[in-house]
Amino acid sequence: MISKKLIFLICVIFLVPSIFSTNIYNQQGDFSVQIDKLKQKVYNDDINVEYNFVVKNNLNNVQNFRVIIPNQSGWNIVIEERDFLLSSGSQKEFSVKFVANSDFDYSPSIVSPDMIQISQKENYRGFFQFPMAILGENQEVSLRLDVEIDKREKLPVEFEPRISSARLSPISPLGYTITGLNLEEPKNVIVRVQLGNIILSEFEETFSQESNYKVFQADVSSDFYPGIYDAKVIIRKISDDGRSAREWSEERKLEVVKYENLIERESFHKSFFKDTNIIEIRNLGNVEAVYQREVPRGFFSKFFFSSNSEFDKESGKAIFNIELERGETKQLEYSYNYLALYILLLVIIIIVSYIYYRKMSNPLDVETRIYGVKRVEHEGVKSLKTKIGFENIKADEIEELRVVFRMPSYLNIKDGSFLLTEPQHVLKGKNQYKMTWEFKKFEMNDSRIIGFTMVNTRGVLGDIKIPDLEIEVKIGGKIRKYYQSFPIVRG
Repeated sequence: MISKKLIFLICVIFLVPSIFSTNIYNQQGDFSVQIDKLKQKVYNDDINVEYNFVVKNNLNNVQNFRVIIPNQSGWNIVIEERDFLLSSGSQKEFSVKFVANSDFDYSPSIVSPDMIQISQKENYRGFFQFPMAILGENQEVSLRLDVEIDKREKLPVEFEPRISSARLSPISPLGYTITGLNLEEPKNVIVRVQLGNIILSEFEETFSQESNYKVFQADVSSDFYPGIYDAKVIIRKISDDGRSAREWSEERKLEVVKYENLIERESFHKSFFKDTNIIEIRNLGNVEAVYQREVPRGFFSKFFFSSNSEFDKESGKAIFNIELERGETKQLEYSYNYLALYILLLVIIIIVSYIYYRKMSNPLDVETRIYGVKRVEHEGVKSLKTKIGFENIKADEIEELRVVFRMPSYLNIKDGSFLLTEPQHVLKGKNQYKMTWEFKKFEMNDSRIIGFTMVNTRGVLGDIKIPDLEIEVKIGGKIRKYYQSFPIVRG
């Protein structure tokens, strides 16, 4: 962003004309002399003139230099040093000032009883020549300085506005200068700056001899669309009697360029249930703009993500594109609401607790065991034995006990392999083999063992997963079910 000071500097560079022209003498000699001008004109109300010089040593060795200016009646000659030394290729800048002294034609005027003011007569005119020589080791440069003294004519007060041609934007203000001419005493003026039909600024300013050149700027707001506008600076001076006024003005066509400037201010609010980001966006540019923001939205977090603005979904991110008019302010809010997660976790805890409770409330101590697994190469598991034992360790009496065993349909029960008790019900379906044992009045510390041998007739090579054992208990007229898992039989 270009600073306002830099803009001022640019304005000064472009607006201030060059006032110097240079002359170089003896440029190819042992040394060269450069002077800004040989002739100058001053006025009889301030006889004071200054010449600026640059002496450069063109030799490969050291040179001594001397400046010779003969004294002249009526003048004081002011120079810092008349003799100096320059090494090879080096140069020295110095000035010579001629100031009129009391030998001129002065006239006294009484200001007060104890003060007399001395000044030149108003009609004094004169012309003076000052011969001058600059001596080096082997060469000399002779010059003649001319001073003309003229009568000061009282010229009308003028004001000259000049507008910088720099392009404009909210960060590049309109720069202009005002020069007051022929000011003998301070003058107040009213300055008005317009861009198109809009007045950018209007104020009163004072100019004087000591402060007759001033640099100004006028801010250009974002209300101006990019384009070409007529810029105008008007200076209005009201006469001392207030009956009339004079105006000076300058007009220039200036371009307002496109400028985008989106300002965002972000705040974050965190709570146990919800994390919220709030972004306030303001368009300080002079054109419509689109604010873009990418927000992480992973596989897990997307279930809790919400926003007050529409967004595009892309590779685990939420991409916002918010349009803002000039000067418009909008608010983007997005949050992660974990209330649903906490509810889900609570439900899971309740279910797990319920399962745990049901399991721990089982009055039976149940043991499931698979053993005697026989495997045949290239055919996998051929047969395995199962033993199920259960004992009433909690209830005074179990009115009814029902045990249901299920197994894949590709397994069969080997004939005559049941231990102690055979099932009361056997059901073989398309997908599973189901066997049911039923017991009455199963008292405290009663126990049972059932067992059998399963045969794999298909020669399945994979693992065998037996469904959970289902146990149905009836106590006090209430029926509850419990489940007991079996280990997986690896093929």
